[in-house]
Amino acid sequence: MKLAILEDPDSLHESGAYTYESCYTNCLKKNQLAQCPSVTPFEPNFMMCGKVKPCTCNDLNCFNCLSDSLFPNNLNNGNLHPEFKDKCSCPPPCESYTYKTNPNYSKLHAKNMAAMLGITGSEEDLEDDISANYVILNFFIKEHTVLTKKEEIVYRSANLFADIGNSLSLLLGLGMINIIEIFFCLFLIIIDRIRYFIKFRRLY
Repeated sequence: MKLAILEDPDSLHESGAYTYESCYTNCLKKNQLAQCPSVTPFEPNFMMCGKVKPCTCNDLNCFNCLSDSLFPNNLNNGNLHPEFKDKCSCPPPCESYTYKTNPNYSKLHAKNMAAMLGITGSEEDLEDDISANYVILNFFIKEHTVLTKKEEIVYRSANLFADIGNSLSLLLGLGMINIIEIFFCLFLIIIDRIRYFIKFRRLY
């Protein structure tokens, strides 16, 4: 039986509060530490950046290592959404927040983006550069509703064994009552047969 987790003592974050997100980021960060000579300069870095390993990549091999640790075989099979569940074990948290998303996208206008960013070049180069390196993200909250789910432990292993013991004791009690009833029935049958035999002998 898995129980919800409130805090993670091995967390790389400052707060140590356990969430699905912190569990997976910790797992991925530790995977980077095990595989690569450096780590990406984003959270969680508080307990390692500049101490355990540097947080800067100065060559292409470092970036390739970090990319492969996050997105394994990305260049070979085009896997943009790897499954981290196979690598990380993250039990359910005591408290969690879920936000439903409805994504949509549109192509960036190369000339407008180039004018806004001050980039110069041919139209073909601008389209290739902007489509490969730039993105605009907008987040909108459709409706502000709060749904609270509280998990409580309603059944423990001790309760399970107690219920099994109560059931066995109840069955044992019923068994003894049945045995007594059977013996009593046999006793009455024997008494009745004896009386019938005595009465039969008196007649003959």
